[in-house]
Amino acid sequence: MVTMGTALMSGQGTLTHDSHPVLLRGLDTGEQPLILESTEADFITAAMDTLKRGLSAALGSKAHDVATTAEYDPRPLQGRFASAPMKLYQPIQRTFHLVLFEAVCDDGFMYPRLDPKKVLSAGLVVRRLSTQGLLAWGSFSSAGQGWIARSTPQLDLDPEPTEAPDTLHTGSDELDRQIALLAPVRPLFKETTTSLFPVPADVMEATGRTILYGLVPTSSSEMEERASALSDPASVAALLPTYLRANSATRPVGRADDLVSFASIADATANDIYTNNRLFLDFVTMVRQLTLEFGAFAAPGDITPQGQAMFNALNAIRLPYHTQAERRPYEVPAGDALKVASEVLITRTRASNVQMPSAWPAVTQAQADAIATAAAQIVTAQVANVRPQRGRFSNPRWTYQLRAYARVQHDPDCPPDTVWSNYSAPFIIAPWYEGKGPVMPIVLPDTSNLKKLKPNVAFQVPRDLMGLLEGSDPKDLMEGKGKSINLTFDWICSFNIPVITICAFIVLNIFLSLFNLIFQWMMFIKICIPIPREE
Repeated sequence: MVTMGTALMSGQGTLTHDSHPVLLRGLDTGEQPLILESTEADFITAAMDTLKRGLSAALGSKAHDVATTAEYDPRPLQGRFASAPMKLYQPIQRTFHLVLFEAVCDDGFMYPRLDPKKVLSAGLVVRRLSTQGLLAWGSFSSAGQGWIARSTPQLDLDPEPTEAPDTLHTGSDELDRQIALLAPVRPLFKETTTSLFPVPADVMEATGRTILYGLVPTSSSEMEERASALSDPASVAALLPTYLRANSATRPVGRADDLVSFASIADATANDIYTNNRLFLDFVTMVRQLTLEFGAFAAPGDITPQGQAMFNALNAIRLPYHTQAERRPYEVPAGDALKVASEVLITRTRASNVQMPSAWPAVTQAQADAIATAAAQIVTAQVANVRPQRGRFSNPRWTYQLRAYARVQHDPDCPPDTVWSNYSAPFIIAPWYEGKGPVMPIVLPDTSNLKKLKPNVAFQVPRDLMGLLEGSDPKDLMEGKGKSINLTFDWICSFNIPVITICAFIVLNIFLSLFNLIFQWMMFIKICIPIPREE
């Protein structure tokens, strides 16, 4: 709770330093923050000019769109909110949202304004509603960032701490060090914040209020950076085929010692009620996973270090076989045997049969650990390449609430206090493809001027691609029958982008008309209106 010093004046519009608590509240004196919506290019200036005309004028720009029941997940809101969440938009939709607060002293009657000089800094946080409660977007000093569950007391802490909240200062460096050694180590959490700013002085004078404003963040390039659970060998081991897990006994395989081909997969799938066929399909699934997911059988020049590690781990297992004629037993390293099976059953780069093993041998714990470790390394490398982590606002069905804070200096001899506002009403963020603001027109050239247009973009085309384009009939290319001719040079091909756009526009309209017969969507995705021709 923040208190101020000696009272100077009282009443709405006056500055006060009285001894009452400080409140950070929505500008329209409601309990929730006031969120405005604007499609103006200079939306901040427009909002400030509107505020000068009075609060009622600003309320006319209040965000008012409401999400439909199909647009959000209702589970986090059940039992807590009676109405559907608001819908806010992204800057890419040329729609912006400002949130406004006022800082007052709570005297229980007049709520006089707070001296803006007492506000050292201010900001807002956006938190996500989930079935587990409110999640904060931030990071620990020892881990990556993401949506992290926080308890209610934790959500009321300073969102940008510079030290652990329980750190004690006794005045003695040595005593502080000894206490720190005894205290439990608590990782420091830093929540992502957006700055709030005081409105210009003339706006404060016109309104008679201490107003803070900020842009509501509705888009972000931030991604989760926490390590994937699949990077842990123990987690990966649970997802590996049972053949690759530790087992002290041999296990049966489908169609043992038989010669199988790619056609055998279809035959087994059509008759999978038989155990022999189901076991064979399980074996094929294992080979497919090792081939496609883990890259264990890539060519020597293409295999990754992680894939090679997987191949080497497989070769530590020896598969039993019997010769077709004499039924004489022999063994083959599993990596070598499964690579041949992959070429026949999966990639089909070998047009022949492959013999199935007699059984799957026992797998030691050491062998299983080596396979799981190699698989975890492969998954970690894949995660680094494709970054499948979720973005901060990546799911359009998520609901959020924002909340503001201000650091207020009430006594020069004491550290500032952090004051929190109430939470806003829940809101969702419309996906980028949903329209809202005015469209951005793209002017196409008149067809009578096409001959005047010169190429304005060039593509460097490699000779093999150019040979394919020059040596093939367009109809053959569409049917997958293209033929390439040998060329000795690379080429540079120049085009005119507006002409290409016209071609694409014509083709687009043809296909839209065709698909409209099925989907009846033309009235939603294409709107053409006449405009006077500008001479």
